[in-house]
Amino acid sequence: MRGGKVFHNTKIRVFIILAVFTLLVRLPFFFPDSFGSDEATFILLGQDILNGNLLFDKLWDVKPPLLFYYFAGFLYFLGKSVPAVRLGGALFVFLGGFFVYLAGERLKNSRTGIIAGLLYILFTTLSGSGGSITTEMLAVAPLAAAAFIMLKEDLDLKDLFLAGVLMSAACLVRLNLVYVAIPAGFFILFGKIFRSKAGAVSRFAVYVAGGVLPVALSFLPFVFAGRPDLFFNVMYTAPLLYSMSQYGPLQATWVFLARMAEREYILTNFLIMAGFACGLATIAFSWRKFSAQTQRCLVVVLFFLVTSYVSAAASGAAHEHYLLQVLPFAALTAAMFLDWAAGTRGRPVLIAAVVLSLIVPAQTVFNAYKPVVARAMAGKPLVYGPIYDLVDYLRKNNPGNAPIYFMAGHLAQWFLAQPPLSRVSIHPSSVGREYELKAAYGPSATVESELAGILDQNPAFIIKPARLTFLNGHRKALTMFSERLLMDYELVHVIGDFLIYRRQDFQPPTAVSELKPAASESPSQISK
Repeated sequence: MRGGKVFHNTKIRVFIILAVFTLLVRLPFFFPDSFGSDEATFILLGQDILNGNLLFDKLWDVKPPLLFYYFAGFLYFLGKSVPAVRLGGALFVFLGGFFVYLAGERLKNSRTGIIAGLLYILFTTLSGSGGSITTEMLAVAPLAAAAFIMLKEDLDLKDLFLAGVLMSAACLVRLNLVYVAIPAGFFILFGKIFRSKAGAVSRFAVYVAGGVLPVALSFLPFVFAGRPDLFFNVMYTAPLLYSMSQYGPLQATWVFLARMAEREYILTNFLIMAGFACGLATIAFSWRKFSAQTQRCLVVVLFFLVTSYVSAAASGAAHEHYLLQVLPFAALTAAMFLDWAAGTRGRPVLIAAVVLSLIVPAQTVFNAYKPVVARAMAGKPLVYGPIYDLVDYLRKNNPGNAPIYFMAGHLAQWFLAQPPLSRVSIHPSSVGREYELKAAYGPSATVESELAGILDQNPAFIIKPARLTFLNGHRKALTMFSERLLMDYELVHVIGDFLIYRRQDFQPPTAVSELKPAASESPSQISK
């Protein structure tokens, strides 16, 4: 009885430690307006769901549906503000870290789990995505939970069903994780390390049944609306066209390696990189010393490590944040070494090395706190960034909420309750991705036709980035846009990297009654 109580109390203490650590390292990233275009797109689609629209009908994106329901949940339960959405992301980072801890405890001991959980939370925050919410952060929580379940010594059918549900939930956020989910099914079917009273075929069938459940639930809204084509488009057609336009796995690997060789990346990620390499060496040299159960758990962890990397490389684009889905298992591997080293005579040397390797990561978090602390001391609201200034300008100069084409800064549409001028332009650079246009509209869609359709609506304002890159490689579309901009628009204001062009014949109304309500708090109230 006493042992169970101690065990329970340990879990509570670790839960609190990881929650506080997550808040400390992620809090300063709650307040900047935007770290990139993806997060803003997720917010807009989440808001579209709350507005009562069928997902992908009026607004379209290439990512699977559960992702946007998460964002709709953030907005509904936590509030319609950027910090509230980032808090939702932080909750998922914490959950991922807690399940990594539980996996590490099951793998070796509680200290291994705590080290692994802390490593995951810290280096997720330091990823190339900045402080924004990425799909990987939301997918890792169920992925790590599934791995934790599969580390259990004797799996029953309930465990396998839940593992299938969790793996499917991860895939419905990051579709490339099917490269983990499907091999995991065959691992369960043929892997001799899985002990259970049920037979292999029964285990496999239950795992598959668990995986089918979230997919079926995600499919139902489209069935009831009579639009199953939207679901199949995003889950099959779009990913197929996307994969054909990206790097192959070997090319993606070279891109990842080139990024890891950069000085800034090494200094920021030295602890996890060195720990991971030493962890693999520790596992290799100490394999025969491990118990049969530890060996079994290590096989499961290494399986997830390899398949999650394959899924990242198979994604094609090779963005740095893709590797976040590998991080839980790299952290567990690193923790195996760090836990072993902490018990050796070289413990003081290890502590010194860890402290030195954390100087750059700590400085990154410290620098993120600087503007937040400065604003707090000056009595200013904590949120900041050019998006808020852009929204204030547009509220003042476009009181009738006339159409605006956002080629950048599209998070402003959320504050202004401005609908995008096309389904695909919800993510500005999607206009320049012909494979996305063909997935959304059909094989006849082109960049030029999409751009022409937007410009033919005669937007009152065009918000252009200082460097317009997504039309590169589409000469006709770029020429058409440049001519329309030169003939019909004039540059009237610059805010940060946003160039604001106004149509020359535009006459804004002045009546206050013509203003439309914003989707969120007024930037004029929170940015000054």
